[in-house]
Amino acid sequence: MLPKKVRNLQGGGQKRLVFTQDLRDPTEIKNKNKNKKNKKKKKNEKKNKKKNKKKKKKKKKKKKKKKKKKKKNKKNKKKNKNKNKNKKNKKNKNKKKNKKKNKKKNKNKKKNKNKNNKKKKKKKKKKKKKKNNNNNNNNNNNNNNNENNHHIFSEGREKRMNAEKKRERKFNREKDNKRGKDRGMGKL
Repeated sequence: MLPKKVRNLQGGGQKRLVFTQDLRDPTEIKNKNKNKKNKKKKKNEKKNKKKNKKKKKKKKKKKKKKKKKKKKNKKNKKKNKNKNKNKKNKKNKNKKKNKKKNKKKNKNKKKNKNKNNKKKKKKKKKKKKKKNNNNNNNNNNNNNNNENNHHIFSEGREKRMNAEKKRERKFNREKDNKRGKDRGMGKL
């Protein structure tokens, strides 16, 4: 007996379970099922083979990529090491060079400073000497002048004093004008 099958009955759309009898030979059924199973197995094997091949290929590719990356990294590491070494050497070389340069520069600076200081000292001494000489001459002149003309100033001094007086007058005038404006009187 085969499993229950649902059959439509004529006339009302009702459904009823009916048992149908299989008239085939049991061996035939067994072989058919076996063949079906084997076919499926074969199909799956083929499928899996293809899948595994793909997987293997992918794995190989990945491995190759990894190897390549490793090689590249090794190369870059070496390159960077050399680069850094060269950089360091260059830096040290420049440091040494600059040290030498600065030493020379500082030596020259010191030399020039001493030279300039010497020059300055000499100039100062000369100025002082000149000043003393002028003072001596002035003293001599003053001693030679009589007492009546001691109030007469030099021309330069007189000019300066006049200019100062002029400035003072101008300042006072402006102040007066401002004061007048504040009171609303206009210019005085």
